Amino acid sequence: MSERTREEILEDLAAKMRRRAPVQASGASATTPKNTHTTTTTTITADTAPSETKICSFCGNEFTPGKNPKHKYCSTTCNTKAQNQKQKQRRDNAPPDPDNPRPKDKLVRVKCQNPNCPNGGVFETTEELYKKMKKYCDENCRKEAHRLKYTLPPKPKPEKPVSLADEIAKQKHSDPPGDPVSTTLDIQTDSETQSQSQPKPKQEQVVEIDYEPHSGGQRLVHESQARFKVLICGARWGKDRCLINEFIVKFAQMLSEQDRPTTLIPRVHGWLVAPTFPLAKQMWRELVHFWPRQWRVNKNEAEHRLETVGGGIIEVKSADNPDSLVSVGLDALLMTEAARVKDMETTWSYLRGRLSSPGRGPHGTGGIAMINSTPKGRNYLYQMFQWGLDERFPEWESFQFPTSSNPYIHPKEIEEAQRTLPERLFRQEFLGEFLEDSGEVFANIDDISTGVTQEPEPGRVYKAAWDPAQRNDYSAFGIRDDRGVQVLRERWTGLPWTIQLNKVEAYCKLYNNAHLDMDSTGLGETLPEAVAQRGISVTGHFFTNAFKEQMVSHFSLLCEGRDVILINDKPQKEELKAYTYSFTKTGKVSFHHPVGGNDDLVTMLLLLYRDYNALTSTLPYIGLLLGSNVGTPRNKLPLAAGSGKY
Repeated sequence: MSERTREEILEDLAAKMRRRAPVQASGASATTPKNTHTTTTTTITADTAPSETKICSFCGNEFTPGKNPKHKYCSTTCNTKAQNQKQKQRRDNAPPDPDNPRPKDKLVRVKCQNPNCPNGGVFETTEELYKKMKKYCDENCRKEAHRLKYTLPPKPKPEKPVSLADEIAKQKHSDPPGDPVSTTLDIQTDSETQSQSQPKPKQEQVVEIDYEPHSGGQRLVHESQARFKVLICGARWGKDRCLINEFIVKFAQMLSEQDRPTTLIPRVHGWLVAPTFPLAKQMWRELVHFWPRQWRVNKNEAEHRLETVGGGIIEVKSADNPDSLVSVGLDALLMTEAARVKDMETTWSYLRGRLSSPGRGPHGTGGIAMINSTPKGRNYLYQMFQWGLDERFPEWESFQFPTSSNPYIHPKEIEEAQRTLPERLFRQEFLGEFLEDSGEVFANIDDISTGVTQEPEPGRVYKAAWDPAQRNDYSAFGIRDDRGVQVLRERWTGLPWTIQLNKVEAYCKLYNNAHLDMDSTGLGETLPEAVAQRGISVTGHFFTNAFKEQMVSHFSLLCEGRDVILINDKPQKEELKAYTYSFTKTGKVSFHHPVGGNDDLVTMLLLLYRDYNALTSTLPYIGLLLGSNVGTPRNKLPLAAGSGKY
């Protein structure tokens, strides 16, 4: 077989490629090869598309539906308007819901403006009609009121004032010779002339406040007609709620005064004053809750300001800067927790001047003040409280109630507080008593701080305490002996832990291997283990609210009974005097240092005297009468009920 040329091979390959290529359809004579799938697509041209038009169901214009022949509206705007119209029709045709009435169906009680109304003077109408100034209960009252209105006598014209020169000339011609000139002018002002004419009737709305005073003394406060009221109560008695509602009633009465001078700006002005803004938050919440919404024009939460109908303004102020409580006139003042104001004497002197502005107060008789607080020592508030008990101050009246007089406080809460709190704090916070001291947590600090630093004595037992810190706070360390006398006080800051551990080790070993109690809160077992590795007996304590409250109560009793002697150290005494307390929302007491202060020395002393029992306060050993406690060491006996001592 002869070999094919290159051209022949290429021709054979081209012929095979032509046979395998798909057959192209050409007109009606085109054929489709076997085993070949074809897809036929039909396209509707503009000549064959449907050309039906419809009428828009909302606006009535003609339109072409497009792809969806079910469209009823020509545009999205018509569709939205139609849906809104349907929803409004459904709302209007829906039956009224008594639980959630619509604004136009909500009923309000309005006083009829017909002075001779035969229906009692008060009628119900909807809020919508009230906003449209419906003034009369029916058509007969409206006609009667209009008849009275147009038959009133004409307004008298004010007489022309007589000048002083004319009066003197008249006296010269009428008085006999030799008599002295006596001039008495009684010139009627415009406001007095207007008050003599019958004022135009105003629309009044009757509002009920959701507040009912309890029988433990709140009703007595509301019945008092004194201009200045001082309310001293135990914790959770309800003094803020009582005076807030008293404030609202008095403020509304002044808003209703028709003869109020038009020169007062604002027309009625009131302040709510607290020692600090955080203490004023609850008072502001009580005001917003009880103030009727229909009497509110504007509420500014950021500035704690409420604008009322009739041109009234109520503002919340802080007494931390007395110089800011000036330059305005006040009709009503409410001050809460006045015993905790830093400079109550200066603060009251400024506020008293605000209440003396001309025209202020009920019918222009002077601004009124309501002051409440839980006592805190015999400070300036105690002097103000005495004014309300003195007959020489008839405008003042004072009230004093314990917590137990509130019928809503469970007696078990008061019993629990009496068992856990020191007697002095319980008398102050729950009985509302003014005590001789300044109301601090620890009493007699100056009397018991008479000691000095002492060297260790052989054979005496010592106890050490440490409140550790490194950078942001002080680290406090102290030692006492078995007689309750503090013999050492040290404090440092910014030292590395190694140097602090060396100091603690040296002091503990120097004072006869004193046992160390230390605060391990936030440090875990790291530092106590490091101290134990140096051969020192140590106990770490994790601080909880209950543990801290127990230590504070115990040390407070020791100070009150003068059973301990502390070193006469100024920083230590200042921390003890500044130590304070507050009550949580659940009524529990919380002890802490003031804002910006320190309590490291206080914490050290609490640990130092945690298990110390004064000899004058310990229970005697009574042998078998202890029952199950027979053989128990004295320092392991339980606390005596109500005393906090062993």
